[in-house]
Amino acid sequence: MRGKVADASVLAAIIFGEPEAEAAERLLGRTSIFVPPILDYELASVALKKSRRHREHRGEIAFALSTSRWLKVSYVHTPRTEICDLALRTDLSFYEASYLWIALALSCPLATFDQQLARTARSSGVDALVVR
Repeated sequence: MRGKVADASVLAAIIFGEPEAEAAERLLGRTSIFVPPILDYELASVALKKSRRHREHRGEIAFALSTSRWLKVSYVHTPRTEICDLALRTDLSFYEASYLWIALALSCPLATFDQQLARTARSSGVDALVVR
């Protein structure tokens, strides 16, 4: 299958205009992006943290979060039991294992900022694309 799995760290950089946004966009290119349904909650959590740290930018952060629904991503159903098993085997969080599970299931590369997730993906046979 063509496309890439992008974790929340990569997509949050783009949505919230972080310094790594350009590198993340180049890494993803113009291909299909696959994500688990938990992405929406992870992005909301990032927005909450940013809003608490940067009260003066709450409006901009809320706007960025509200426009993130226009992301061109494909949500992939992720079976909770299989992901729990994968998380236990790999010592990843449930959230991280969700992205890895999709990459394994679809035979797609995984784009992330998370070095541990990248190492685990590589040792699982997944091409990990690390944004630098």
